[in-house]
Amino acid sequence: QDPGVRAEAIVGLGQLAPLGAELVVPRLIERMAQDDGFVNGEANWVRASQAIGKYREKVLPILEKEWENNDPKRRAILCVVCYELGPVAAPFVQRLIALVKDGHNYYRRAAIGALMAIGPEAAPAVPVLRKQLYHEDFHTQYWACRALGAIGSQALPAVPDLVDRLKNGVASVRRNAAAALGKLGPQIGPEAVAALIQAVDDPIQPVREQAVLALGRIGPE
Repeated sequence: QDPGVRAEAIVGLGQLAPLGAELVVPRLIERMAQDDGFVNGEANWVRASQAIGKYREKVLPILEKEWENNDPKRRAILCVVCYELGPVAAPFVQRLIALVKDGHNYYRRAAIGALMAIGPEAAPAVPVLRKQLYHEDFHTQYWACRALGAIGSQALPAVPDLVDRLKNGVASVRRNAAAALGKLGPQIGPEAVAALIQAVDDPIQPVREQAVLALGRIGPE
């Protein structure tokens, strides 16, 4: 019943990975849904998700079964699990895309975050992520920027949209659009480079910083 004891138990299970995945992972998923403990500056549900991530490929068949649950909160939790698994969760890209298209506020950003963590293998999500760059929720916009940047060169079709967000988004969106353009590399083209050069004079310091870093990534072009 003590959150501190739960915290140590969760960490211990993570250290024992991948032993007993079929028993441990479902229990930790339940813990993520229930735990309101906050110990030493960190929530126990975060510890549980991190512990699950250490089970790597062993989580996939369990996640497949868990996905049958349509509860929005459970879906959000499974997105967080995919985020922790990173590229290992690539088999769930299409399911994550479906959640983004579904548009439910409870898990939309979590699904985009999972696609970001998966990286280049989430390339099939590029069309839907481009649409999310114009979502009314600016948090969704900057998570979409991050996901496109993580996908890398396969997200080059999104360059015009990222340029638009760099010019017209709120500060946090402009910052992440600049960072994403830098990660897409030198093939972004002269118009995008010009937009980054213009962003070096942005009134917001973090936007200027990311524009400079992006230009550095792009190199001679």
